[in-house]
Amino acid sequence: MAVVGAGNVAMDCCRTALRLGCEKVICLYRRTRDEAPARIEELEHAEEEGVDFRWLAAPVQVLGNDDAVVTGVRVQKMELGEADLSGRPRPVPIVGSEYDVELDSIIVGIGQGANPLLTQATDGLDVDKRGRIMTEEITQMTSIPGVFAGGDIVTGAATVILAMGAGKLAARSIDCYLRGVSMVAEGDEVDDGAGIVTTPAEEPKARPQNRVH
Repeated sequence: MAVVGAGNVAMDCCRTALRLGCEKVICLYRRTRDEAPARIEELEHAEEEGVDFRWLAAPVQVLGNDDAVVTGVRVQKMELGEADLSGRPRPVPIVGSEYDVELDSIIVGIGQGANPLLTQATDGLDVDKRGRIMTEEITQMTSIPGVFAGGDIVTGAATVILAMGAGKLAARSIDCYLRGVSMVAEGDEVDDGAGIVTTPAEEPKARPQNRVH
């Protein structure tokens, strides 16, 4: 199988496939190892586990049979040109350098974006130009009353900690919404990392303290 991309997610895909019994995993990346966005240790571990890296290689066509089953991928060799907006050398196709690689599956592990299935199927749900759900900053409520959202679908690619914080805020807001009390009042202190929102319906609760007996 082949994995397209050389970020941390792509490395996870490569290494997991090998551990699940895949005979050979090829990693296709259109730049060199030096420009790969994955952490150095991720690249090193993938190399140690046997991933076949094809640097300066960009897939241009997925090949398949009449039954719509993947049979391979057409790859074009690249060379590095001038730097692009990201500051990395721009990959430039080498004319006439295409070659085919036989395989039975391919995973695209480049970048992260919002899954459009939910947002396109939900009337009245506002999204931004990147397809991410728009919410009120503190309450996490969407444009649909009583519907809340948080995590990467709102902020874009971020950390698990931020997603957990958003989940706690949303849970607090949902509780207040269902009880019919204000979710936030002017002057309230909000800790979006711990999910604590002081509402006018109740006094703020103190954090539990660890005690040594």
